[in-house]
Amino acid sequence: MMRKNNLQDFSIPTRQSTAAIIIIMIRFFKLMLRQFFPIFILIFINGKWAKTWGILIAFSVLIFFGIIYSIVAFFRHRYFIKDSKLIVTKGVFKKTRLEIPLDRIQSVNFQQGIIHQLFDVVKLEMDTAGSAKNEMELYALEEERAQQLSEIILSHKKATSKKDREINTSTQERKRVFTLSLFQLFKVGITENHIRSGGVILFFFIWLFDNLRELGLDMYGRMEEYAPDAEQVSQNLFIVFMLIALIVIVSLIISMVRTVLKYFDLNMFRLADGFVVKSGLLNKKEYAAKDRKIQMMEWSQNLLQSMAKIYELTMKQASSVQVSDKRALKVVGLSKPDIEQTAAYIFKKLKQEIDRLVPKKVNGYYLLRRILIAAYIFAPGMIATLYLGITPVTIILTSLLLFIYFASLLKYYKKKYAVGENVVVVEGGTFGRRREFAEVYKAQAVEITTTPFQRRRKLATLHLINASGAIIIPEIPFDEALQLRDRILYKVESTKKSWM
Repeated sequence: MMRKNNLQDFSIPTRQSTAAIIIIMIRFFKLMLRQFFPIFILIFINGKWAKTWGILIAFSVLIFFGIIYSIVAFFRHRYFIKDSKLIVTKGVFKKTRLEIPLDRIQSVNFQQGIIHQLFDVVKLEMDTAGSAKNEMELYALEEERAQQLSEIILSHKKATSKKDREINTSTQERKRVFTLSLFQLFKVGITENHIRSGGVILFFFIWLFDNLRELGLDMYGRMEEYAPDAEQVSQNLFIVFMLIALIVIVSLIISMVRTVLKYFDLNMFRLADGFVVKSGLLNKKEYAAKDRKIQMMEWSQNLLQSMAKIYELTMKQASSVQVSDKRALKVVGLSKPDIEQTAAYIFKKLKQEIDRLVPKKVNGYYLLRRILIAAYIFAPGMIATLYLGITPVTIILTSLLLFIYFASLLKYYKKKYAVGENVVVVEGGTFGRRREFAEVYKAQAVEITTTPFQRRRKLATLHLINASGAIIIPEIPFDEALQLRDRILYKVESTKKSWM
């Protein structure tokens, strides 16, 4: 909770913390490095690195220019609140004035990398509904000042006088609703997507081999030279098992490290009518959003998470593009009661309606279509290999086809939907589970699509589009799709609630 005697006055144009000079300088040098990296590599390979005085002079000029640029950018960058707008003036070669109404700001996010932690400052990022990326960034603010600015924005403060801020801001208190314990963090790391980590390892070695070949060391050729030996080794099941085990262990370590770096000290708070999510080890991040600005809520479990009885929760806010996971509020390691509590905060009285909804299955064509597509893809190869007598390949293709059939069957049985008076719910998943929620009145468009095969069976796919993406209900009767569209559009037109 903020102390009254430390309330800040945001009506006065103010510079960032002096640490912003160093942060701007680092950003400048990173940009220059990305732009001139190929030239640096070329100079290094040609051996002219230390022979040309011109290169050293160029570097010195670049460093000097970067320092001057950072200092000027710092002194010309100011921010303040006026007439319910957040205003930023900045620019080195060209002066820019950016004004954003507080009502348009969807979320206020914090980042605190290693440099920020050294100087005890934070980076502030603000998103609006009309931006595909961060609308505004403040590179270095004192943490207390950044927190107060965030709370003023999220509480839709209209006044900027110190007296009014004291009345409102002093009543804002964070209530912790979830904390990720070390044991839960371990479970999250163990149940991560290890296939992705294994893919990272595979692509790393491919990248390494390609770069070594460009330097004159043909690793692929060396492998062909030792092919007979490799063939003998491959017959040793123990060696093969050890290699697989090594890949699994390395994938597990990568997943654990990534999980700890991203979700260490994860906490979710309630602040007024919104959420604040904070996590990170080296690069600490804090995201915030108002309840009414959350367009969709989704919880999910993969197979391992289902066995560990933990959930992932994603809250998507309004944006001009479909919201990716990077721009959504994501919380991991939750239990079922945690999910229920969060849904109760977001949907409030509608939570009872959600509990009463009885989801129903989509049409069986949803399963048939996947089975037919898999058969069209695998059948020619199976017939050809069977005719040519390549039995091992035939067995592999048959096994893959049966696996796809099994996965399609699971996907069909889990695909369900329910449309209530105020809420839409869609369930899905293959080996895991997923459930999406959206309020009807927040829909911006309802689209019905049909393919020739669907039209023959009088089926359709319903797309409920809102400001963060779309909820899709596939393979439902066409007449039902028309009725749902009319109901949803009537609700949108007749409601007086604001979706932002």
